Amino acid sequence: MEKSILLIGNDIKSIEDIKHNLSILGYGNCLISEVDNISEALIDINEKDITPNLIILDVNGYANLRETNLLKRIISLSKKDKKVDTLLVTGEENIYTLKMNIEAIVDEKINLFPKLPASSDFSRSLDTILSSKRLNEGRIGIIGAGGRIGGSLLTNLAQQGKELGIEEVRAYCRDGEEDKINGAIQLADPGSKVTMNIDKDLEVLAKNSGIIVVAIAHSEKGRITRTSELLSEYFLDMKLIQDKIGKTEATLLVETNYVNSHCLILDIYSQNKNQLILGHTRVDRERAIKIVEDHLKNEPGWKNYLMDLKVDLDIWGPHGEGVLPTKIRVNKAPPLFKNQELIDRLGLTNELTFEELSQRIVKYGQDTFVKTGQGDLSNYYAGEIIKTIYNVMNDKKETVTLNVNLNQRICDSEIYPSKGPVYISAPVLFSEGTPEIDVRYLRYIPEKQRLNLVVTINKERKAIFDRLEKISGLECARDKLREWIN
Repeated sequence: MEKSILLIGNDIKSIEDIKHNLSILGYGNCLISEVDNISEALIDINEKDITPNLIILDVNGYANLRETNLLKRIISLSKKDKKVDTLLVTGEENIYTLKMNIEAIVDEKINLFPKLPASSDFSRSLDTILSSKRLNEGRIGIIGAGGRIGGSLLTNLAQQGKELGIEEVRAYCRDGEEDKINGAIQLADPGSKVTMNIDKDLEVLAKNSGIIVVAIAHSEKGRITRTSELLSEYFLDMKLIQDKIGKTEATLLVETNYVNSHCLILDIYSQNKNQLILGHTRVDRERAIKIVEDHLKNEPGWKNYLMDLKVDLDIWGPHGEGVLPTKIRVNKAPPLFKNQELIDRLGLTNELTFEELSQRIVKYGQDTFVKTGQGDLSNYYAGEIIKTIYNVMNDKKETVTLNVNLNQRICDSEIYPSKGPVYISAPVLFSEGTPEIDVRYLRYIPEKQRLNLVVTINKERKAIFDRLEKISGLECARDKLREWIN
């Protein structure tokens, strides 16, 4: 999506400062209109048919708010074709009063800068606002749309996307996948208002996506059945993806199985050091909640409370063996971290431990796969991916795999996590698409569970290294893993 800026203001010095900032950030050519006042801006929008992503309203020496209703019209007209990502108000005199007045009239969030020097804060904020990640919010790319889960995701996004704030979906098409992808699109409601595009160039897809879902699946071809072979193919795929998408600012959301391992490989080969890489692991939390709820339903002491039963918990660690459920909350009671607390506070007659819950989460996933088959689960997984996308876009709580800073010792023993990025499932709260994670409460988790988490992380890291030693073409990843685990 192209960057386009409308600059409104009549203070020569301030305007020159803004234009200087735009120029040094590489956005000088994105200025589509520069006018003295809001009335002139409205004329430009109507006569020149321009639609800005960003409106910069400079109020240095400009305190006339009678035109603010016109500003609301400008935003409304611009939104017909594209999202106006931000209304940036700059200035000094009476700026807070002006901010409140403008917000009340235009009904838009105002990003406020009380002063306007050529400051690093102002430059960074402009850079963030104008980054392709912000401009591509509401635009989803899919790598693997020719597979079952990817195809189901494509259909569901076409049907539900508009209600979720999704404007456009782009599907990467490999040779021979055209019919499958077109078929998935045709399954959607013909009245869908989501724009659907098919790209044969990963770089094009990346430049026009805010979130890219990686849902490739070699096993569906029937030619690969062994886990070791699958991992080799997937690892090479992850490197290829990063090679092709370039320095994208899009968030990567990995669905392909062995999520934590793939996130690490994507991290190693990323061309953008600030790239956000996430793994889709919310299903572990959903399974754990259902297991606890079912357990309580069989407890005599809970029979009279089932109608109002509400269970929540957090998930840490791998997406598989060794997953760590913790911080169980039942209704409005304080969180539970220890096995004895489960018995005492929940009044359990049938014992349930955190260790058993961990094993049952893994078995739940395995049993479901065996009983239903991957094809029957594709629509379910697509629905869960859409929930994660929605939570990322709307600043909600979610369980995802991400790079968690655990380099500090998290247990009383002398065992530390391996060096380098550590990709594990964790509870996060998104803020403007960025995950915020609170590791402070880890100290409430019993020492043995924290120790097991670190040991599991290190074992998983060693297993990835062992696999890399047998794959040609991933020497960089192999060398980094060797450095981190030694």
